[in-house]
Amino acid sequence: MRLPDPAASRAVLIGTGRYEDSGLDDLPGVHANITDLERQLGDEHNGSFQQLQTVHNPDRSSAVGVLLGDEARAATDTFLVYYAGHGLVDRHGALYLGLSTTEPGHVNYTAMPFEFIRHAFLDSPATNRVLILDCCFSGRAIEAMSDPHSLVSGQVDIEGTYTLTSSAATQTSHAPKDARHTAFIGELLNLLGSGLPNDAAFITLDEIYTHLARTLSARGLPRPQRRGTGTAGQLALSRNQHRSIATRTRGLPRAGADLAPVAAEFVVVTAQLPFDLDKPTDAPPQWIPRPSALRTALRRQPPGSQRAEQQAWVGWPGLADERPEPFDDTGLTVVSVPVAKDETRDGLAGYANATVWPLYHDATQRPAEDRSWWEAYVVVNRRFAEATAGVTAENASVWVHDYQLQLVPAMLRRLRPDLRIGFFLDIPFPPLEPFMQLPSRTEIVRGLLGADAIGFHNARSATNFLSAAASLTGLRPEARTLQIEDRQITVGAFPGSVDAVGIEAVARTPEAIQRARQIRADLGHPRTVLLTVQRLGHVDGMRDLDSTLGMNRQLQALYELLADGQVDAANLVAVSLVDFVAKGGASTYLNLGGGIEDSIARINSLFAPLGRPVVHYLQRSMRPAELTAIYLATDVLIATPTRDGMTSVAKEYIATHHNLDGAVVLSEFSGAAPELTSAFLANPYSIENVKTAILDAITVDPAERHRRMRALRRQVLTHDSIQWADSFRAAITLNASPR
Repeated sequence: MRLPDPAASRAVLIGTGRYEDSGLDDLPGVHANITDLERQLGDEHNGSFQQLQTVHNPDRSSAVGVLLGDEARAATDTFLVYYAGHGLVDRHGALYLGLSTTEPGHVNYTAMPFEFIRHAFLDSPATNRVLILDCCFSGRAIEAMSDPHSLVSGQVDIEGTYTLTSSAATQTSHAPKDARHTAFIGELLNLLGSGLPNDAAFITLDEIYTHLARTLSARGLPRPQRRGTGTAGQLALSRNQHRSIATRTRGLPRAGADLAPVAAEFVVVTAQLPFDLDKPTDAPPQWIPRPSALRTALRRQPPGSQRAEQQAWVGWPGLADERPEPFDDTGLTVVSVPVAKDETRDGLAGYANATVWPLYHDATQRPAEDRSWWEAYVVVNRRFAEATAGVTAENASVWVHDYQLQLVPAMLRRLRPDLRIGFFLDIPFPPLEPFMQLPSRTEIVRGLLGADAIGFHNARSATNFLSAAASLTGLRPEARTLQIEDRQITVGAFPGSVDAVGIEAVARTPEAIQRARQIRADLGHPRTVLLTVQRLGHVDGMRDLDSTLGMNRQLQALYELLADGQVDAANLVAVSLVDFVAKGGASTYLNLGGGIEDSIARINSLFAPLGRPVVHYLQRSMRPAELTAIYLATDVLIATPTRDGMTSVAKEYIATHHNLDGAVVLSEFSGAAPELTSAFLANPYSIENVKTAILDAITVDPAERHRRMRALRRQVLTHDSIQWADSFRAAITLNASPR
């Protein structure tokens, strides 16, 4: 088993995707087939063809024939030919390969005879000859090569020739119009990019055929065909990326190894644990819980239930190069995943936060890209998959959470095919066009398809994902489900929520009510207090958060309302709060961009009464009780992100207002907008629309304000985090239908 010798090997990649004759449909995926296969085979870290020739949309068979002959004679180790396009058959059953000028009625004269390739193989001194045909009726190549009456009947049977085709002799091949690649080459590229889950250093031709035959047949697509002689099937086309990635994880101990025995029936997997690890110099390390609606839902069990004793939570402890011992959180076993400092920087802060997060939120900035970030992202995901596999009972259920871990479902399925796996994305899944900009889009989609249930906050994101899956894999959604082999995958909306009951209970305490009164007094007892809350996470990497949070648009709307005299600074105060986790990476997060501070300074300098700012700008890590009091003290919450998952601050705000005061201005593009229809909805891209919504929320009469808040509270209190967690758990374990 070896790779081709780069100095002594040649490859010719031919693709015809555009046709002049209207009788032949264009094949848009062919161009990407050639360019991506060239990149994969020519990658010095993966493939080993330094000398590749590509031909896009050839119009003359003679020119292609000359190129094939020259490259064939120059190769002494391995000669590879790939063709993608229309395969055509003449009335005698001979195979022809389409050119851009091919006419279906004159195939013999306008298409390239397959015999050109046979002659090139016959003339080549190469030890190994590899033919990959991706066209209709490509299986005829195998018949022709093995025909004892053919010119090369002896040639095909000598050691070192391997033919791989996308279909049988009488079958057409599959080329989805909206997909980047044809089905055959798309699956091949995915295999070469992700590797096989074994310890082999290389991926051989026989392994490629076995994988393609299994996966394509399972999708109802034509079964590939092969013919190999001698040991040709043991020739490798690529290094095994699964193995090369796995070697990067050997610097740290594997999570899940050497632990006290854990065999959880239900496991939650998140990028970061819902705890902060405090390591004082003069005391033992201590885990400090952070607010988490999901943790609350898991810990709040029905009376007499023993379910919590069988649960575990797997996640990164928040400190690089650390692996604390597992601990018990009231029946919930908490298991830490070790992540190295460079993996945190490149995989989480880099790929997850600087590439995926902005693109998924439709940010105006161009997402940053770096190949090493992607490699680190794969490593981090593999760590989580291995850790989870090691602490999960047989036939148990696993809930993988959010955009940092999108590869875990497929990785975990390879390690533990007995498990029921769910994946929930807490941020929006983007429309097809922006998602297709992501270089690793196919790997992301295939990673998610390892789950049995895939959940989103709203139907829009679910639809976007189904479109991406259909485009990149050829799968055909039916009634919000996808079928892969014997697995049916549920895809749908499971609107997330907050611990509404717990938040309301705090808001009703005398301490919270008194603190809210004090806040209002400290602000000067204004008639109206506006509030914006931007909540930021822990892992750094986001460069310009205002591109999605909409803070500057909110400030511009307030400025124009004040400038036009529609609101009076003497009677109005705005509190703009940035709530963040005050530890590593915070300085990066706080670089909000967009001139936020300048906008606030302009408003205060032009409109603020002496000694009392119009806008109070706070950047700090808020204690839950203090944030609840701030919610309670304010009259209007403005939450107008240009794109968001759940907009949890809106639901928290609603849960605190048990007195039915308060109003919510909410972005139409928030994941919560379909639920919170009694909010004042606004288009965040329209300053005029945001101004109108804010003014309506300020001036609404008390009866209408109470009616709206009552409806909002009914929704939030009856669809809280417990209901959300239970509904998605049901989808994982029972394949229940989403809403």
